[in-house]
Amino acid sequence: MTWSSYKPVVYDKTSFGQKDVELRRFLSLPTHVEPIRLEVALNKGKTRDAPRTLLRDSGWNVVDPGVVCPDLDAYRSYVQTSKGEWSVAKNGYVIGGPGWFSCRSACYLAAGRPVVVQDTGFREIIPTGHGLLAFDDLAEAVAGLREVEARYEYHSDAARDLAGEYFDARVVLRDLVERAMLPENHRSRTR
Repeated sequence: MTWSSYKPVVYDKTSFGQKDVELRRFLSLPTHVEPIRLEVALNKGKTRDAPRTLLRDSGWNVVDPGVVCPDLDAYRSYVQTSKGEWSVAKNGYVIGGPGWFSCRSACYLAAGRPVVVQDTGFREIIPTGHGLLAFDDLAEAVAGLREVEARYEYHSDAARDLAGEYFDARVVLRDLVERAMLPENHRSRTR
């Protein structure tokens, strides 16, 4: 993750921040899920430096993504050798609730790795509870991680099935092409 990609956007007196805002809410998570080990591949941040020492002191294993995932092959290997994904979303996505879902999470699901991620409204679109678990607060994050740990094989299989049903290119592209080919999407052009 990138600690902060850009300054918070303020609209109508509401600040829509980055992952740094959300991860601070979950700093103590590692102490609540021991012996589960949590790692964060953390970029420095473009507007504020990531507090690596604070994260380490809170129980996180902090690694440099430029070292562990310097290229596509290394990224794929990192995902495939991970036990699963736990992540927060950008604060703006959490506040706005647009249903945003990370392509990284889709990669973890496709690799058969369970995903426990902060909800941005995607629960209304993608089924959760089997391979993909969503959380809003610390208690739900803890429960999600413990559930995956208790039934890892079940959630791994469910993750792969979910990826096939919702993210497989044969499904996604077919739907995209069918929608694009609908008559109302074709306007006659005159020159």
